[in-house]
Amino acid sequence: MVNEQANVKVTLNSQQAQKELEELQGEMKRLIALKKKAEEKGDVTGYKLIDKELKKVNRQANKLVRENQDIEKTLRNINGASINDLRKAQRALTAQTNKLNRETKEYTQKRKELKLVKDQIRSINSEYRQQQSFLGRLSGSFNKYFGIVTAGAASFAGLFLGMRKAISEYSEFDDKLADVMKTTGLTRDRVEALNQELEKIDTRTSQENLLGLARVAGKLGITAEKDVLGFVRAADQISVALGEDLGGAEDAVRELGKLTDIFRLKEAYGMEDALLKIGSAINELGMASTANEGYLVEFTKRTAGIAPQAGVSAQNILGMAATLDALGQKAETSSTAYSKLMTTMTKKTAEFANIAGMGIEEFNQ
Repeated sequence: MVNEQANVKVTLNSQQAQKELEELQGEMKRLIALKKKAEEKGDVTGYKLIDKELKKVNRQANKLVRENQDIEKTLRNINGASINDLRKAQRALTAQTNKLNRETKEYTQKRKELKLVKDQIRSINSEYRQQQSFLGRLSGSFNKYFGIVTAGAASFAGLFLGMRKAISEYSEFDDKLADVMKTTGLTRDRVEALNQELEKIDTRTSQENLLGLARVAGKLGITAEKDVLGFVRAADQISVALGEDLGGAEDAVRELGKLTDIFRLKEAYGMEDALLKIGSAINELGMASTANEGYLVEFTKRTAGIAPQAGVSAQNILGMAATLDALGQKAETSSTAYSKLMTTMTKKTAEFANIAGMGIEEFNQ
């Protein structure tokens, strides 16, 4: 099977991709020849090692072909492509564009294709936000008039079942209020007043879920009513943009809330703006590169013990994380290496200053 695939002639639209494919096919032919020699010599160990490498190169070639076919398919059906297909195409085109000489025609073409995909993603996101706004208003109107409609139309049995359901829902809602009171330390009157403000947020998110975000705010040490409200407004937007990438709405908000605290963004911008800034940075890096949003958060968390002390900003750490992920480095390994480097520089300052070609005072600064 591998032997047959190595001789199949596949033509890709991208010159760079075609070149990479031909190089991989050449490597496959070389390995097939070596594998045959090892078989003739009875070299079992060598045969297995070569076979393992051959399968690896074969997978790379297949992946390259699928990736470029997916890009072509997405570009042909740009208006009907799913958001997942568009994002996959964006990441693949970004990686391809980064490898090209900027003075070539192919680079210009790839930039046009990448812009087309990005514009389509922005258009879908814009439509989604508009739908959210409309459905949020529709949901509010439905909740407002639902009781009136059912009161006039329900039979006694239906009314009885409706009352039981209403009691159950009220009990669940009351539990949500109690959770917010417990984590924030606010009185019931203040939590009810907060709930009224949450009802004014133009969103598709349910009232119960908004209260769930308020509970998370309390767990992060945010207790002032104004700050809790700002946190929920920002958290609701972040949960839409990053909830799926970071393991759910509350998990996403909890992790970003910790980062705003560690890097003291809350002190500089206020809770709401701080969350939106770091959330937007992660979202933009995820869209503009092959970096995974979860990786960005994980790397930033792992370096949070050393980076703020060294005066390294959150945006610089996120930029470094995006680069390392794009280069295929593991978050655990790369964050450990970075932390060790920063620690070593404080202990061997003169040595590092010499490497940098700077005086000690200048290097310290």
